[in-house]
Order: sequence, then structure tokens, then C-alpha cells
Amino acid sequence: MIKIHEFDPCVYPMKLWVCVDSSDEFKDELVKTFEMDEKETAKSIAINGVTTCETKLLSTNKKGVLVFCSNFELLTVSNIAHESVHVADCIFEYIGACSQDFSYANEPYAYLVGWAAECISKVEKGNI
Repeated sequence: MIKIHEFDPCVYPMKLWVCVDSSDEFKDELVKTFEMDEKETAKSIAINGVTTCETKLLSTNKKGVLVFCSNFELLTVSNIAHESVHVADCIFEYIGACSQDFSYANEPYAYLVGWAAECISKVEKGNI
């Protein structure tokens, strides 16, 4: 069974789930656990090894964002930053917010990206 780490941003109505798994069973487990496009997710994982998607936890109907990585070696600083931006984009789109440019400070978006990066980093370091 795959290990899924759940994080709650508290101020946003979505969860963040992070999963790192290289087993052959991961795809079946993800489809049983989350609402997702199985073919698109598998394609993205095969191409990139890391993917982020908006989803719903089937057991609770909670909306959220899933970051899936096929192995820990792919959780580099660059990939964590990249996926964290996707997490923030997904949450901002869901709540109808938009990010601003640098001249407006863009603080809510920057804090959300930082929070997501910290969550993914905790999984990568095993600090959960």
C-alpha cells in the first residue's frame, strides 16, 4: 500500500497530498484513492516522474492537490519548487484568486508556494 502524506493549509479549502512511490501497484492504489484521469496521470508520471493534479479523496470527498513522485531521487530543489508553483496555481484557480506581479508584492501566492515547498520537502527528508 502506498503512503500518502496529507497537509492542511488551514486558510484554503483544499488539502495537499504528497506521495512518493516506485512500486508497480501505485497506479491502481492512486485510482482507488483519488478521483483522477488514470491515463493522463500515468502519462505524466511516465514522462516526468513527478506530477501534480487537482483531485478529490474518494473516501471523504475532500478536494485537494496531489503531488506524486515516482522516486525520492526526483525530489530535487528544482522539482519541489516547480511542483509547488503548480500547487499554488491549482488552489488559487479553485478559490478564484489570481496572483499579482512583483510590484504588488504577491504575498498570498508567495506564502502558498513556500508552504507547499515546505510540505513536499518534509516528505523528501522524512520529517513527518
